[in-house]
Amino acid sequence: MLPRVRFRPGMIVRVPVDEETHTYGRMLSASPFMAFYDCRAIEELDLSVVVSRPVLFVLATEFERPIDEGRWVRLGVVPLAQADVPIPPQFMQNIGDPTDIQLIDHLGNVRAVSPDECEGLERSAVWQVEHVEERIADHYAGRVNGITQRLALKRP
Repeated sequence: MLPRVRFRPGMIVRVPVDEETHTYGRMLSASPFMAFYDCRAIEELDLSVVVSRPVLFVLATEFERPIDEGRWVRLGVVPLAQADVPIPPQFMQNIGDPTDIQLIDHLGNVRAVSPDECEGLERSAVWQVEHVEERIADHYAGRVNGITQRLALKRP
């Protein structure tokens, strides 16, 4: 039996896009946040090249399952000090009262905000592996991602 996957800041994993290509994810400074890079490739790339590429998005993910199942393959570590990616705040919105919106940072600090302060931010959620892979595939196919649309800020 393999040892349980531990979160290791800087760890880079290969994430499949389709049958022929992949991109990369990287564990950030706080579990379970990962950055996913705009780095679609057929062959394995040098990890220093990977971290020099733009970030598609930063999400909280369920990283253990895809690594345990072999879907996401651990490739190595590039220390965050060499190419840090900040973890942006996320928003939470009350379903019953869409004017009740809070911003939460990766340390758990929460404050009330206006809808305008949430523009471009992710809703606070832990993404399942299938949804992360679908979002990446949609990006490369030029499609709007349905999950991202459902999680988008609802304007009061």
